[in-house]
Amino acid sequence: MNRKVNYILLSAVISFYTILFLSCKNDKNNLIPDETTFSSILADSTYTIRLTQLNSPRVYEFGLRFSPNVSGSITKLGCKLPKKGSYRMCLWNVNEQKQLAETTVNQTNSDLAWQAISKASVEAGKSYYVTVISDNWFDAYPKTGGNVKYPLLKGNIQIQAFGYVQNFIGSPSKMPTLEDNTTSISGIVDFGFQIN
Repeated sequence: MNRKVNYILLSAVISFYTILFLSCKNDKNNLIPDETTFSSILADSTYTIRLTQLNSPRVYEFGLRFSPNVSGSITKLGCKLPKKGSYRMCLWNVNEQKQLAETTVNQTNSDLAWQAISKASVEAGKSYYVTVISDNWFDAYPKTGGNVKYPLLKGNIQIQAFGYVQNFIGSPSKMPTLEDNTTSISGIVDFGFQIN
């Protein structure tokens, strides 16, 4: 009798773990949260965020140059700007000088707004840009003062620079050509990263 009970219990335990393993394997993306690098850096409270520009006469495409320490995928793009609205965001491969993804993020309040994209593969050690085109932005300043100390390391990502280029709303997207690694990071842009 004890052998039969032990066999039934052992079978039940094996079945449970088999189901759990298969569901984890098939639902990997839902169980592993995206790394959101810049949001995590800002959440550390080492930066002060200030409104810098609400209605600039110039429009810029600006954002962050970053490099993953491990290969993976970018799954979403996000921004937080002073004005509500729809903002075009892009993901760029710096090494190949080409756009990997473009989407519109609808920001309905003052929170960081996200838009999922088709997974875009990124390789360890290569450089990428995430950008938004806008005439309004915040600036993030180190609370300790002085220059931003690049690279900013968080999880599997290192942020290497803030970059920008003048553009026009409605014009084709442009990858930043100028970098300003001084006292602040203009605009709040972010991305979701997952290890493959």
